[in-house]
Amino acid sequence: MAFLIKDRVLETCSSPGTGAITLLGAVTGYQSFSGAFSSTNGTTTYYCIADQGGANWEVGLGTWNTGNTLSRTTVYASSNAGSTVNFASGTQNVFCTYPAEYAVYQGGPLGTPSSGTLTNATGLPISTGVSGLGTGIASALAVNTGSTGAVVLYNGALGTPSSGTVTNLTGTASININGTVGATTQNTGAFTTVTANASTSGTSSTGAFSYGTLSYTDVNHILTMQASQNSYIQMEIQNTNTGTAASSDVIVSNNNTTATTYYGDFGMNSSGWTGTPGTNSFGSPNTVYLTATTADLAIGTTTANAIRFAVGGGADVMQVNGTTGITSFPTTSAITLPVGTTAQRPGTPATAMLRYNTSLSQFEGYNGTIWGGIGGAQAGGAIQVNNTTASVSYTIATGTNGFSVGPITTASGVSVTVASGQRWVII
Repeated sequence: MAFLIKDRVLETCSSPGTGAITLLGAVTGYQSFSGAFSSTNGTTTYYCIADQGGANWEVGLGTWNTGNTLSRTTVYASSNAGSTVNFASGTQNVFCTYPAEYAVYQGGPLGTPSSGTLTNATGLPISTGVSGLGTGIASALAVNTGSTGAVVLYNGALGTPSSGTVTNLTGTASININGTVGATTQNTGAFTTVTANASTSGTSSTGAFSYGTLSYTDVNHILTMQASQNSYIQMEIQNTNTGTAASSDVIVSNNNTTATTYYGDFGMNSSGWTGTPGTNSFGSPNTVYLTATTADLAIGTTTANAIRFAVGGGADVMQVNGTTGITSFPTTSAITLPVGTTAQRPGTPATAMLRYNTSLSQFEGYNGTIWGGIGGAQAGGAIQVNNTTASVSYTIATGTNGFSVGPITTASGVSVTVASGQRWVII
């Protein structure tokens, strides 16, 4: 079906109502539609129909059909507010025209306009005389529509092509892409915003954002990434700022989260932080941290597997058995207990607490009632040492006895109680 516009085409018709126009022949001095279109059935053209003696008129896109009729395919403008006009009586003129909506005019012959808008440009090869568009756009416009590399237009605008390539795309606020974005060779350009609208519910091996395909399926994916590499694969976040507050962080949050509450943070401080490890570890330079804010931090395993703490290249320095929960220290070194004076004992002690008391120069433990010294031999195990002052009240309970090397003095307000039938021997 061809589209044609011919000069001096004018016929008459009689009261076609709102339907197809039956043409009655050319007016003297003009062509008929059938003659101008070589009687080619289905030829489309721009038409105008107007009353010879009235105010009714209509401009649109028509289709000439065998039998000398013109179908009013699309109405562009009319005396009926742009809708189809009902020519109910009288004689009308019907002629080829050029609708204003589709005319390009710049005040004279088409030269070099300073600006303008080109719409519905299909089948127009542009190879010369185009400037200011950039090499990529000018080259693309020079390719006939429908050929490889041509710009794809749909109803006068970039629509939904079946395939195509976009390069050097910059300054675009948003693009809705339903399909795959990729290239065999990377091209320059940037997306200001990329939004995924795929569903995150249901079972899948890919997410709303995905790279590769998982080797298993799971549910509720937002982001999935998969690769196969005989080395490490990485997802990196780097903050190259060296300031005293610079860090790189991954944040997890829930329905209670605000900017300062209810979140977890895994991150690393820059080299510019000024805290001291041990006293301000979270503020110390080059420190990697895992924290919880307004929430408990649980570290463990969900199956019968151990928790291991390793330093210096991988050797375990502490293990928590995944079955028994027993904590062990598989090293030949030592562990350091809390150290403090008698006055620095915990205000609310709990049974089985251990510490070293610098006031008494001894290890001590809390039995649920009082603190007591934990004995230890000196001089290679040859001498058993005890203090000469009982500074804490103590009861030798039923079923137990005690001994000390005297003399022994009890401090003011301190008492030693010996249960009935038990002994405290002072040598």
